[in-house]
Amino acid sequence: MQELLLGLLTYALAVIWYGLCTWCCGSGVYWLYRDKKSQPLSQRINRLSYEIDNIEGVDCKQTPESLALRKARDIDKLELMEYEDDTERVLRTWGSWRLIKNDPYSPTNRWRVSKKSELRRNLGMET
Repeated sequence: MQELLLGLLTYALAVIWYGLCTWCCGSGVYWLYRDKKSQPLSQRINRLSYEIDNIEGVDCKQTPESLALRKARDIDKLELMEYEDDTERVLRTWGSWRLIKNDPYSPTNRWRVSKKSELRRNLGMET
């Protein structure tokens, strides 16, 4: 009887262990997939920044074209930040990131909130 209980306990611990490992790996795969999907947007932001620098030159003279590119870049940055926030929200709800402490007052989170509000203000989307 004791061997049966020990075998069941061992089996239960193995199932829990492999389930936890699968959960963590699944969260990692989901994060990698979402990161891969956001790379074209990041590349577009970098390309727009490069074009803005080329247009404005070393004098940093703003032209109507550079202002339009800045607005497009800010819209893309805001979209990327919302995409990353959505990814983090999903991982904190269903993924293994729920095991990591989320401090809303950390410097990173405060920077993210201030950057989003700055982008919204620059785009005239402030509510």
